[in-house]
Amino acid sequence: YTIYLLIYGYMFKVSRERDNYLKEHKDDSVIILPKTPYNNFVWLLNPSNEVFEERYKEFNGIDPKKEVKFVSIKQWNKLK
Repeated sequence: YTIYLLIYGYMFKVSRERDNYLKEHKDDSVIILPKTPYNNFVWLLNPSNEVFEERYKEFNGIDPKKEVKFVSIKQWNKLK
């Protein structure tokens, strides 16, 4: 059970980091966000196509005309 705690704990940490970043950078012309790790454990934390990207933007209050890029955790950590 410990492994699940570690996996979901890390996913939660990245998701919170992504949410906090998004609150501060909604006005950026291009919004770059990290993909949550271990995506095979849950559904749709990372938009998989245009329809889900539109829904992600709507749910998070992002202007539909803005570009949102999802990058790997490694790339995200280099950008910070």
